[in-house]
Amino acid sequence: EAIEELAPLKALPPQEVERLAFGAGATAVVLDTRPSNDFFAAHIPGSVHIALSGQYASWAGALIGLDTPIILVAEDPDRLEESRLRLARVGIENVVGFLAGSVEAWQSSGRKVAQSAQVSAGELNNLLSADSGIQVVDVRRGVEWDDGHIAQARLTPLNKFAALLSTDGDAAKKLLAEFDPARPVVVHCKGGYRSAIATSLLERAGFPTVVNLIGGFDAWDSQKLPATARVTATPAGNSGH
Repeated sequence: EAIEELAPLKALPPQEVERLAFGAGATAVVLDTRPSNDFFAAHIPGSVHIALSGQYASWAGALIGLDTPIILVAEDPDRLEESRLRLARVGIENVVGFLAGSVEAWQSSGRKVAQSAQVSAGELNNLLSADSGIQVVDVRRGVEWDDGHIAQARLTPLNKFAALLSTDGDAAKKLLAEFDPARPVVVHCKGGYRSAIATSLLERAGFPTVVNLIGGFDAWDSQKLPATARVTATPAGNSGH
């Protein structure tokens, strides 16, 4: 369909969202497009968070795919329409409806909401000094990692998290095998946008303690906290001395 001819979105009550996304044989994904701080404060357990403030449609396509049924959560009608149009522009048209009344309606219906923890760069540095059991996951691209990274971190680019939303159970198991669900996971990217997405996906996968690093590596670097040096190539014929 032409974008301007898309049919009006269907308003779905909480019980219908629950049935379509979390009931027996459910195939729909709840996509929460609100600002990350709103999502962290209260969200539907198991929902996927991709905020409108960044490369929203691109990440939705890369992680959720073009054909998966989607139920939108937004903070107001204007943002809801923007969410839907930006998806349509990249070929994602299987939006089955939206949560009427947003998260407030879900909570008012007596259904549980979840919250996500965040940590500052300084707090994380103190925690790492005191507890080596924390898993730090860097979801940036490899070239960003090579420019410098937190020494204790491991690199798992965000695009790999698509395995958690695929129908390929083996791919999901392979990715999850990289993490220990019994230990806290702190996720970061450059500024916080991608790590918020990854946080929602790890929570959806059942990890009990997932924490987002506020401000990402930019915040860590700005405070001159311990990080590996940038990787640079040594010019030919130069011993490096």
